[in-house]
Amino acid sequence: MNILRIKISRYFRILGLAAAFAIVPLYASADTLYLVSESGVFASNAPTTAESAPDAAFSYSFLIDSTPVVNFVTNFTGPDCGFDAQFSDFDYTLNGSPVAVVGPDVEFYGSAFGGGAGISFADNDNFFLYTATATQFYTGTFENPTMTPGSYSLDPTQSIYETDYVGGNATPISGDFNIAPTPEPSSLLLLGTGLTGLACSLRRMLRA
Repeated sequence: MNILRIKISRYFRILGLAAAFAIVPLYASADTLYLVSESGVFASNAPTTAESAPDAAFSYSFLIDSTPVVNFVTNFTGPDCGFDAQFSDFDYTLNGSPVAVVGPDVEFYGSAFGGGAGISFADNDNFFLYTATATQFYTGTFENPTMTPGSYSLDPTQSIYETDYVGGNATPISGDFNIAPTPEPSSLLLLGTGLTGLACSLRRMLRA
C-alpha cells in the first residue's frame, strides 16, 4: 500500500509540473513584448548624413508592448491618422555600423493614411523615415491599439526619407518591416524552472 501511495504521489508531482509547463504560454501571452525591426536600402539620391547615405543599407529595431501605451494621437494639420507609442531598446545601424541617436520617436499610422510607421530623431530635425506598406500594424483604435505581428514588405514608391518635411526626400528602394513576439525574461525563468523540476522528478523515478 505504501509503495502504491509513493507511486501515485510521484505521478501527481509530474502532472503538476506538466500543468505548470502548460500554463507558461498563457502567462507569456499576457505580457508579450514585440521586437519591431526594419531593414532596407536608401536610394542613390539620398543625402549623406549621420543616419543616411546614397545606396546605404539601414536597419533599426526596438521593443514595444503588444498593447502599447499611447503618448498621443497623431495628426498632420488634418484628421487623426495614427498614434505615437512608448517603446524601448531602440537601435539604428547604417551599413552595418551602429549609429548613436538622441530621442528616437516612433509613430504608427492607420490604413486610411497609408499604414506603416515613421521614425524620427530629436538630434536631427530633418530626419524622418516613413515606411509605407498599405497595411496598418495594429488593430483597435488610435487610443487603444493592439500590435499585429507579421512580416510586411515596404512600398518603395511611398516609403520616403524626408530631409526637410516639405519635399526633399529619398525613397528607400527596398526593405522589410517585421513585428515578432519575444518572450519576457520572467516567462523564460518560469519555463526553465518548470523544465528543471520535471527533469529532476523523472530522474528520481528512474532511480527508484
